[in-house]
Amino acid sequence: STTSSLQDNIKQHEQRLAAMKEKGGEVLKIEGKFKRAGLMHEYTTIYAELCSHSHNTLQALRGRHVEENDNSYEVIFYRLTSLDEVEHYLGIACTLLLKATECVHAFLNNPCVEKLSEMGKRMDAFVKEHEAA
Repeated sequence: STTSSLQDNIKQHEQRLAAMKEKGGEVLKIEGKFKRAGLMHEYTTIYAELCSHSHNTLQALRGRHVEENDNSYEVIFYRLTSLDEVEHYLGIACTLLLKATECVHAFLNNPCVEKLSEMGKRMDAFVKEHEAA
């Protein structure tokens, strides 16, 4: 059955991981993972931008809480965030999560890759529709 073959694939990868750890394999940091995947451009752009906002860097905090007017500025402690301000990040996050999910399931030879691909097409259509609006 499909479930048993998926379980077999997972078990094989768990055994490979255990063998790698026994040989002294190291846990990669995020940057190393991106580097090995050949995705350094994504690491320094998309991932960095998402991290900036999720970890509240000075740049992200300034963007959220400081309004500049001519030669002065105003600090805003609380304001409602509009969907327009965050939809860009939601689109990026959804794209990354869906792509990661596709990669994991493809790696494990799980037959749901077609369903995930269809979800990706629906998401792409949704993004294009909202970009045009």
